[in-house]
Amino acid sequence: MKNRFVWIVKHIPKYVRVVEKNGHIFMYKFDDADVYGSAWVWCSACQEYSHSRYLIPDWWKNYDGIEADELHNSPDNLDLIKNEIGQWVNSLR
Repeated sequence: MKNRFVWIVKHIPKYVRVVEKNGHIFMYKFDDADVYGSAWVWCSACQEYSHSRYLIPDWWKNYDGIEADELHNSPDNLDLIKNEIGQWVNSLR
């Protein structure tokens, strides 16, 4: 799959408007035995976001730079490390 970001965004239940190139995606699998986890899609420019329970793709690996207890409904803390998250997501492609 060439553009996983686009595929993921299309499968998130809520549409998120992205201003220019400010869109971000983050997923977290809380239990390796479970196929579900959480997904966040957000726009840094307009602060619109979606957070939901999500069927995590097989290719996804959790980012070591954030722990489960640091995750909240709002992606405010994720936006602080958006560049690191972007590099992580791109490394999984």
